[in-house]
Amino acid sequence: MKKYLKVALLTVLSVLLVFAFTACDPDTSEVAGTYEMTEVSGKINGVTIKKEYYDYFRIILDERGNGVVQSKSGGVAYEAKGRFTYSDGVIRMTSKQGSVSATEEYQYADGVITYSVSSVQMSFTIVLEKVED
Repeated sequence: MKKYLKVALLTVLSVLLVFAFTACDPDTSEVAGTYEMTEVSGKINGVTIKKEYYDYFRIILDERGNGVVQSKSGGVAYEAKGRFTYSDGVIRMTSKQGSVSATEEYQYADGVITYSVSSVQMSFTIVLEKVED
């Protein structure tokens, strides 16, 4: 009898865990896709930045919450991989380069991501549009 009770409890616990983890998985399908830079404006260290300075700037987001930021400018390529969440029009992506971790926020609406930074040394806005689901 104890053996059957143990098996039944383990089965119920397993089913509950599956539902718990499924319920906690955020729905990122709305924002999943590949986004390419369409506009950039602002300054970094007093230098005006232009779209022509970039070979590419893209953000790739998948439905499982994984994200990649890729860019190339002046022959230097950059790539950061991380995880993201999406809620109420805001994408929060945490990426790691070596031992340094950073979280950035992007505004999202109707297939367009807007990334704005404003600090003492830099103030710019990058607009990216969805090019692929």
